[in-house]
Amino acid sequence: MKRFKKEIAAYIERIGAQKGIDIGIGNILFFKRKLTDIGMKLKEGNISIKSLQIRPNLLTCLYKEKKVAITCKDIVIDCHSFSKEPFQISNISFNIIYDVSNKNIRVDATLYNGVVCHFNTSRQEDGRAFGLKIEDISIDRYKILFNSHISSTFLQSIQSDSILSFTLFFNHSNKVLYPQIQTSFNCHSLKISSTNYTLSKNYLLSQLKTRKHLGKYYIRYEHISKQICQMVICTEDPSFHIHKGICPVQMGITLREAINQKKLGRGGSTISMQLIKNALLNSERTINRKLEEAILTLLMENYYHINKNDIIELYLNMIELAPDVYGIEDGARFYFNKPANQLAISEIITLTYIIPRPKHFYEALLLKTEQLQHNLGRHITNYGGIALRKGIISSQEEINNDCIIFSKRFGVLPLIKE
Repeated sequence: MKRFKKEIAAYIERIGAQKGIDIGIGNILFFKRKLTDIGMKLKEGNISIKSLQIRPNLLTCLYKEKKVAITCKDIVIDCHSFSKEPFQISNISFNIIYDVSNKNIRVDATLYNGVVCHFNTSRQEDGRAFGLKIEDISIDRYKILFNSHISSTFLQSIQSDSILSFTLFFNHSNKVLYPQIQTSFNCHSLKISSTNYTLSKNYLLSQLKTRKHLGKYYIRYEHISKQICQMVICTEDPSFHIHKGICPVQMGITLREAINQKKLGRGGSTISMQLIKNALLNSERTINRKLEEAILTLLMENYYHINKNDIIELYLNMIELAPDVYGIEDGARFYFNKPANQLAISEIITLTYIIPRPKHFYEALLLKTEQLQHNLGRHITNYGGIALRKGIISSQEEINNDCIIFSKRFGVLPLIKE
């Protein structure tokens, strides 16, 4: 009987359309199905749903746009790329609209306490575009949503019910060098209740000391070589002085790599984000940790207004350059047996090569591997040219790309030129 009623409704709608008459039969459900105890296996984990309700709409399903409403209750996400521990959501509802003609998708999701996420993807000439907008979110709502998965003491301690919004537009194409990405974060009305903690330079410094993530020799910004600052920024975060904590270009490249490889990879972190991670968070490569890292970084630069000089000072004193060797001064003494301010430009560029891979570099240097000779030689040649073009060094300064003379414990490393 139900099937007969559906066929009749579809027939009436179709005949009416042929006659130029718009016949509305109401919000008739094409079918309605409830499922319980659903499990979906993923590549790196699984999702279990206690109750799933699917409600496609007849009026839209008859045409090129397909519309379906989905309600899920008691979702448990056990996927290490999202969070190391199982993540639970009490309930979530989706309205999904799929345009068959151009395969565009729009998803409106309602989470805890009215937090709304809008996601849409559309086909472009040489790729696809993604849009994300999160409305009616606040720090308090975020904390309730992620509860036990928040790792930083600072974020656990602060309170704010100020309503915020976040938007992101990303054009995914492998034909261009830099993906098009636009972001906005509305935090102008943000107010945080007073707590025992303030995200300040002194607080970050105390956390780094507690974690033993600082060198024995701490150098203040005004005593750090200008060339060291410029070269580290050049290799690690070229737009450091322009962005407000998060770089859209780096974020876009990371998103594109994640889409292409279908997994969360490395990269995309600014100097500010690396400082936050090492001072307040852990090294988990999960979406959950990345979210917390982004929130704290945005707060540090946009709400607490820690200046760039303090950020680069903390960063250069906490970077790991070898096992139990932290900071640019300790690194210079460890590898070259001299203070950082006495390093030649080729030695400075060598330290910038070490920053993303300290343990691997240390082991490769002990073995004098051919791969290290090749990769370090290429790095010094490439960034030596960039330093010259950017005016970090003058044309009179000689860059040694034949070999690097380390301290006695390491000796001389010949470089292989391409």
